[in-house]
Amino acid sequence: MPAAPDVARQVADLTEGRGADAVLEAVGTDASLLTALNVVRPRGTVCAVGAHASDAMPMPTRLAFAKEVTLRFAVGDPVGDFEPLMNLVRGGRVDPTYLISHRMPLSEAAEGFRLFDAGEASKVVLIP
Repeated sequence: MPAAPDVARQVADLTEGRGADAVLEAVGTDASLLTALNVVRPRGTVCAVGAHASDAMPMPTRLAFAKEVTLRFAVGDPVGDFEPLMNLVRGGRVDPTYLISHRMPLSEAAEGFRLFDAGEASKVVLIP
């Protein structure tokens, strides 16, 4: 499965065609993990921290072997990581707003969920 065209093109542009040294996959879908494998450079590392719900997924083994990719799976500590992460956000070192794809009124929550379920939205902020 090819990487999402925009993501692959952006990574290629940013790395002069080399690919990303490391990819942190935090979405937790088969498609996002496959995209990560497609955009990582040869001998790069993909670390999947997104909670993958499926028991099995299609794995492009030929691609992973050809690129000699290091693939790691990890879980975080949501409670222990919260305060240090919030300090990074408050200090301006991390800007999470780029993750938000849609902002809509609370009255349109059903549409927000539809967009998310259809893969058309990454994060939806509902405004009361």
